[in-house]
Amino acid sequence: MNEQPSNRSHDHDQTGAHDIPAPPLAPPTKVCPKCSVQTHTSGDFCPHCGARYVRRRRPELGRKAIIGIVAAAVVLLGIGGGIVWKVQHDREQERNAEAAALEAERETAAREREEKAEAEREAAEEAAALETAERAVRTSIIKQMQQSITKDAKEKVSEGVLEGPIYYTNCDPLGGGSVDDLTALTTTFECLAVNEKLDGGQVRGWVFSSTVNWDEGSWSWHLGR
Repeated sequence: MNEQPSNRSHDHDQTGAHDIPAPPLAPPTKVCPKCSVQTHTSGDFCPHCGARYVRRRRPELGRKAIIGIVAAAVVLLGIGGGIVWKVQHDREQERNAEAAALEAERETAAREREEKAEAEREAAEEAAALETAERAVRTSIIKQMQQSITKDAKEKVSEGVLEGPIYYTNCDPLGGGSVDDLTALTTTFECLAVNEKLDGGQVRGWVFSSTVNWDEGSWSWHLGR
């Protein structure tokens, strides 16, 4: 028995066409903001340098946040300004203190120099006064010694030992000695008891030798050298 062809047909859509998938979209072209390389990619990062294609947008700050930031900045500026002023003020005070100390040291040094100079002047004046007084004492001792020798010579004239008259006595240091040498403890003199006056201021007389002890203020003499 011959089979009759079936009237069934395969399942097809009403249009008679099969479902075909749509072709994929090409990735967009992106230019890296960092390395400037143009690339077809759907990624968020540059495959060459790794930089992000689109920078993240910073969150917008609200009014209160902005006011708070401004206020904090003002406070920080005020604190910073106060710190700067404090540092400058402290440095100025330090400089003033150093300058005052230096000036005080200079004044002290100047005062000490003046006091030292004044002390030296006073010491020099005192020493000069002592020397003047010592010379005056020595001059007085010499005069007294000469008077003593004159008196002794006159007595010897009266005794017939010497020939007179005796006018006066003059004494001069021996051996390079000097009355002005105040360091010498003793000085030896040669004295002349004048008994004859010559023309031209020349004199003659009897020679006496004498020695003065300056510390004791005493003297001794004898007739002859």
